[in-house]
Amino acid sequence: MPLKLNVGKSKEIYDIYKTRVNRNQCYMNIYNVAVSSKLIKRFADGQIKIAYGAMYEDEEGFAVRHCFIVTKEQEVIDPTIFTFSGECHIGEIRYNAHSLYGCKEYLEAISKNDYCPDLLKITRTKDTKMFRDLLKKGIVYVGW
Repeated sequence: MPLKLNVGKSKEIYDIYKTRVNRNQCYMNIYNVAVSSKLIKRFADGQIKIAYGAMYEDEEGFAVRHCFIVTKEQEVIDPTIFTFSGECHIGEIRYNAHSLYGCKEYLEAISKNDYCPDLLKITRTKDTKMFRDLLKKGIVYVGW
């Protein structure tokens, strides 16, 4: 089931951390934001989780691998989206998550992935399955 972006919360987080949120660096952006003083308590308490999966626009028909935050209410917080101003229809973006990590699991996964937050070594099988499933719906994966 696709998840929906909470534009307001995403913009709020982007505005607070925009000096630490960069275009095409979603994995590092989410790491920087999740371990920040504003969110670390919510992360440690399980109110938010780090998600790995894809973002896509139904109308455009393509998806990209992406990292974002999911709240316990199943809303997406994605500060990276605001680094692409004017290039996408923010309200039309959908998110699929194949992996969700709590605080401890996230830090352990990063350590198992040579301390790199992209988690490519750990999630490759799930990434491949997700992109095959999206392709069945007519959504093409355009980058790794």
